[in-house]
Amino acid sequence: MTFEDLTPSQRESLKGDDGSTGKSAYELYLDHVPEGSTILMEEQWLASLRGKDGSIGPRGYNGKSAYEIYLDVLSGGETSLSEAEWI
Repeated sequence: MTFEDLTPSQRESLKGDDGSTGKSAYELYLDHVPEGSTILMEEQWLASLRGKDGSIGPRGYNGKSAYEIYLDVLSGGETSLSEAEWI
C-alpha cells in the first residue's frame, strides 16, 4: 500500500499537531559564532556559503538516464521495476 492508496480521511488522520517553529540556519550560525569572531550580516553570511565555481566534470555515463543506468547494473536474475515504480 502506498500513500496514494489511502482515502482522503485516512490521509487526514495521519496529520499531527504543528510543532514549534525552529531557528533559521542564520540564527544557528549566530548561536555558534566563537566569542571574539566577527559576526557576518545575514547577506554576507549567505554569500559566504557559495564557494568558487569548480571545473567542468566529465560527461555523464553514456548520456543515459538514471533509470537506464539502473537497468544496466541490475544483478543477473533480478526483476527490474518499471520506470514508474522506480521513480
